[in-house]
Amino acid sequence: MTLRRLKLNLLRSVLSPTIGVDLGTSWTRICIAGRGVILSEPSVVVRRSRDHDGIVLAGERAREVLARTNGGGGAVRPVCHGVVADFSAAKDMLRCLLQGHVERWHAPSFVFSVPCGATDAERRAFHELAEALGGSEALLVDTPIAAALGVGLPIEQAIGSMIVDCGAGKAEAAVLNLGRVMRFQHIRSGGDAFDRAIANMLRETHGLLIGTRMAEAVKMRAAYVECDPDKQGPSDFLTGVRGLDLSTGLLVEVEVAGSEIAATITPKVDTIVTLIAKTLAHLPAEVFSDISTHGIIFTGGGSALSGLQQRISHDVGIAAISVEDPDHGVVSGLSMIVSKINQFRPMLYSMYR
Repeated sequence: MTLRRLKLNLLRSVLSPTIGVDLGTSWTRICIAGRGVILSEPSVVVRRSRDHDGIVLAGERAREVLARTNGGGGAVRPVCHGVVADFSAAKDMLRCLLQGHVERWHAPSFVFSVPCGATDAERRAFHELAEALGGSEALLVDTPIAAALGVGLPIEQAIGSMIVDCGAGKAEAAVLNLGRVMRFQHIRSGGDAFDRAIANMLRETHGLLIGTRMAEAVKMRAAYVECDPDKQGPSDFLTGVRGLDLSTGLLVEVEVAGSEIAATITPKVDTIVTLIAKTLAHLPAEVFSDISTHGIIFTGGGSALSGLQQRISHDVGIAAISVEDPDHGVVSGLSMIVSKINQFRPMLYSMYR
């Protein structure tokens, strides 16, 4: 290797940034060491043609296409259940989102947050993604670890903590102690399943066709979780929902009772309750006592669902606590990791063969 080549490689290693990527089913959030969180964009790309030749849009502008074409128009969601579902689309999306933030000739290091329930093949895809983006190194961190750091839990201490991350495509509950995940449970279903359930109910019961964004808006505006079946909920609460009348094809607005939406999402909520109960079962007494004292911490966009924490507290018997900014818990933790990579390296791992 020539002296010039050695100098170039040294310069690249000095200037190359460390990038943290929270590649979510619904949102992709990216941070860079020393710069904090640089973007938060929907995990959507638009292909130039059906043969996957190139990218036109990524992020928010691509989501507009997805909403207007109901999944058509070349729009692709490259992430499913928190892992890479379409490698080529994920690569192009990240390349597009990073454009202007990272120079092409740099060889950045990547740290990806990965669900605990991901398979080895799914974890390996993150390394291949970093390699395709010209990365010099790819490290992985379990999503609950990053989320716990982001919300300020003392996970490096001998104190048991529990965190539940409710994303769009998965829900994950983990018990943490001494900087590691000592137990976890996950389901490959999240906020998107709530949206689909609401959309299906409106189509079948009211003959109303709505898109994914309207379903999400209804969920956040009108859905609530019934905490106690013996107590009367706000069944008289009505909300207006706009969509296409399937019988006439015209845009109409119908009023839907809050209790109807609550009944629709109850089976999905039940799975989260079961997930948490299974994670808590048979824990060492000291760890269970720590969690009972400090509560169960919720992160992720799904944790904002009205009444969810109350339902968990009622059924599990431990206080469920929502954080101030649940959407950014994971990327905030990643920002801490990439800024002090050597300090947190024991919590990271590689799948390189």
